Amino acid sequence: MDFLNQAFEKAREIDSAELEQETGEGTQEEIATEVPSGVSHATAAPQIVLGDPRISQTKGRKSEKEKTNAAENSRFKSGMELSQTRKRPRTCSYCKFEGHDSRTCAKKKADKLAANNANGEKLLSKSFKSYCLFAGILFLFISAGLLLHFGLRHFVYIVDTYLMNLHLRDYIYIRKNINVRNLAVPLTIYLA
Repeated sequence: MDFLNQAFEKAREIDSAELEQETGEGTQEEIATEVPSGVSHATAAPQIVLGDPRISQTKGRKSEKEKTNAAENSRFKSGMELSQTRKRPRTCSYCKFEGHDSRTCAKKKADKLAANNANGEKLLSKSFKSYCLFAGILFLFISAGLLLHFGLRHFVYIVDTYLMNLHLRDYIYIRKNINVRNLAVPLTIYLA
């Protein structure tokens, strides 16, 4: 045990000598750690004065609180004000405008829709295609009856039963009649 107490005293002397060299002041008031008579070294607790720890510079980037500016030192900012100053506006990576991101970009959606139309992708639902097929066949039967009524004997219709190249731009024209030029798999129907 004596060896441990001697090591502790030696470390305390070295620490106080370093502190004196750094600050240039005299050492703190030393309190005697003598053991009162009749008490063994094992049960006696030394009275130690702990001073403020030495502050050392830490590694890494300084936090926002540690950075000092002359303008910021004039007043304290609230937590809400600090959170608002740290925010960056959202910028879209597609169109480079602020206020939205590329997932909600209207220009990106419009460009994608235009590219799909140019590539000939089918934009219409199956129910709309079946409606167009039904309307086309109904149109044939009605027009065949009218042609027979007016005395025309031979007429050729080309009808697409699969509606392969039906585009959104043809929707208005199809509502009035069948667009024969954009049909993909033609079938001929002769009316006599």
